[in-house]
Amino acid sequence: MDIHCQICREPWDSYGITYSMGDGDMTIEEARKFRRGEGCPSCGFGKFCTQCNATGIIPTSSVLRPDCKTCNGQRYIIVRRYKDLEPPHKFLDHDDRYQSGYGTPISYFDKRDLKIIEEYPFSIRKDGIQIDSKALCPDCRANEDLERCSICKGTGLRIQGDIEAKLSGIESLLEASDEEPIGLLDEAGLL
Repeated sequence: MDIHCQICREPWDSYGITYSMGDGDMTIEEARKFRRGEGCPSCGFGKFCTQCNATGIIPTSSVLRPDCKTCNGQRYIIVRRYKDLEPPHKFLDHDDRYQSGYGTPISYFDKRDLKIIEEYPFSIRKDGIQIDSKALCPDCRANEDLERCSICKGTGLRIQGDIEAKLSGIESLLEASDEEPIGLLDEAGLL
């Protein structure tokens, strides 16, 4: 059974949120935030507009006919940078240089050309530390003709006040849990 996020309505498996907190899709701290109604990883725990993936521009993804070759219509790209690398990749050891893609072609971007939306935890690779980030597509960002998101008005940030999402999330949490309803409502800050 799924439990819906009280912010963005994204469904999440109830097992790791109710019965075995931390063993599912979220860490223990993320599950606690979720149960308190603070959001989920999909909405950046209440920070991002999920309609436009925090880009402020309506995505029009199409594998067959993307309107942007850089992001395939998603309006964001995943970029990475490396630290403490040994030659021959010494040129990537700069904080202002990012790359996107694997194999060929790999695209390179300067930090000043990107607007980073979210930075993910780093990972250690054999040739250094890799830091992945979600960034607005630089090509879409520069295109003023693209349709702006009507939910967030082009900001990419979540707009407050969706009471139906809150009620749907609480209802699904109560249905999926064996815990006392009064305790769950208190934890969510509704009492």
